[in-house]
Amino acid sequence: MKQINLLNSYFVLVCFLCLFSINSLANSSPEQHIQNAELAELIQSRMLMGKVPALAVSIKFNDKFQRFIYGFSDLQKQNENTADTVYEIGSMSKAFTGLAIQILAEQGKLSLNDDIRQYLPNLTLLYQDRPVKLDIEDFLYHTSGLPFSTLSYLEIPSSHTVEQQLQGVNLKFKPKSRYFYASANYDVLGAVIEKVTGQSYRHAIATLITQPFGMSDTVAVSDGEQIVNKAKGYKVRFGYPIELDAPIAHNHVPSAYIHSTLTDMEKWMDRLLYANKLTPILRRAIDQSLQGNLDIPVNGDNHILYASGWFIEQRQGTYINHGGQNPNFSSCLALRPDEQIGIVALANINTNIILQLCSDIDSYLHNQQYRDDVKDLILFIDFIFSILSTILLIMIIVVGVRMGIRIYRYRRRNGMLTLSYRDCLIVLLAPLVIAGIFYVIPGFFFAVNWHFTLLWLPSTLSVVLIYIVILTILLTLNHRIKKKISLNEELNND
Repeated sequence: MKQINLLNSYFVLVCFLCLFSINSLANSSPEQHIQNAELAELIQSRMLMGKVPALAVSIKFNDKFQRFIYGFSDLQKQNENTADTVYEIGSMSKAFTGLAIQILAEQGKLSLNDDIRQYLPNLTLLYQDRPVKLDIEDFLYHTSGLPFSTLSYLEIPSSHTVEQQLQGVNLKFKPKSRYFYASANYDVLGAVIEKVTGQSYRHAIATLITQPFGMSDTVAVSDGEQIVNKAKGYKVRFGYPIELDAPIAHNHVPSAYIHSTLTDMEKWMDRLLYANKLTPILRRAIDQSLQGNLDIPVNGDNHILYASGWFIEQRQGTYINHGGQNPNFSSCLALRPDEQIGIVALANINTNIILQLCSDIDSYLHNQQYRDDVKDLILFIDFIFSILSTILLIMIIVVGVRMGIRIYRYRRRNGMLTLSYRDCLIVLLAPLVIAGIFYVIPGFFFAVNWHFTLLWLPSTLSVVLIYIVILTILLTLNHRIKKKISLNEELNND
């Protein structure tokens, strides 16, 4: 109840901050005032729709950054969100990894056509159970064939290297034959960066990118590292955000766990949009990192290409973008280099709505309109689980009450009711059988494990699973008691 009250007060504060931000633009031109007010309304509506505790948005437009910063970085402590609040940027980390690879290529330290085993000799991947050759660019452009299932164990903190975790994996398709997005590709590239530079991924990214770009608060974290001023991460349960301290796996940092602030992400956008201010090597590397792979497009009509951690679309001009989604954070970033427009959004909850937000803002800037039919898959799943858990709870109560009445009536007539050891064993085995069936479902249907499933899906799933176990026990116990009573009554009648 306390958390719900905090959430309600938070939403009131969000509305106040939104109105305050609109009023603070009174000195701007009438057109700019209207635009900023409507953008604030759009951003706030998406924030409320996604149950987002803290949201930080910055838009580079007409050579100026316009910020929209709302909410709490910590709901319990009610710490206000600021431009210096630290967020996990999720898969937007891939753009840093991709740029680092391009910088090393420009420095002559590697080639995109190099065999991956030149740098990771112990990494052997299979296609149709036979070893295959893969180049660096296969991982850079998601054409390696690595399956989605690799994510489920790379996200688990481990003492093993990426080579060891991926050793012997069977690929989905022959390398270079098609595109398939798999985060593990960039974890492999992170290992290559470490091998080539002789540094940890964290220090390599600092040396190659964040220090030259002046991004002092952007860091590739280490296992268990405590980040100062980091927002609390949340996931949804029964329609409300609850705090989630998700684990960070060292091997998965190059794909998903770089941390940054709104201030630093503004610098990131600025350097990408105005690369001519940088050294020739950085300028060429950025240019290459924003070039899509024409050989194997994301879709068949070449409408979307994949670059070095970026999606490249042709949508009223070149539109470069990527989203980020971790179990308890989400983000998006979009660039229009021809117009020097940049958009970034950082949120401390896992929601699909934030992935769409940059596109909505871009649509508004160009067409003064945006999609009204935005839906959040995660909230929908939470809604389904909430209904299911309610049904299960009602069934638990009904079965429990009926069983209690049956036992009460029997004891009034016949005294004590006891179950045999066999009955007790059956009651104990029934939930184990159900648990065994559920245990294989994620792997059989989705090629992931339960650690991954429980981490990513709404916490309501845990409640559903607990209720299923309780209901199984009650149904089995009720059945054995009913059978026992019937047997005893038959014996008494005889």
